[in-house]
Amino acid sequence: MGDREMFDRDRVYVVHEAERTKKPQDENEAAFLSALPPKPSFDLGPAVRMARDARKSGAAPKEYTYANTLGAVLYRDGQNRECIKELKAAMRLNQPGTPFDWVFLAMAEARLGLTDEVC
Repeated sequence: MGDREMFDRDRVYVVHEAERTKKPQDENEAAFLSALPPKPSFDLGPAVRMARDARKSGAAPKEYTYANTLGAVLYRDGQNRECIKELKAAMRLNQPGTPFDWVFLAMAEARLGLTDEVC
């Protein structure tokens, strides 16, 4: 079994576990794993839903990690405007943002042709 197959198997397990527990932290971690591959070989719908659910829960609107994960998953799902909104919210919560935030923000803005924003 190759690295990609092992990753996909483990990711599926984490996603199913998060769907079972419905804990925001589990949902966030499952969504984050789903955002890692540059070209996911799976439907991102469940990851987007889990990231949104985690972001809406309790103290999560003030949690950097939940906004960051939602932004990354939205980018992978091609929802670039929403991605930019969430990443900017994450960066306000954790100023000035992490390299991860800036990379995903730059990629989303580039997809939309907002190159002046990127530079």
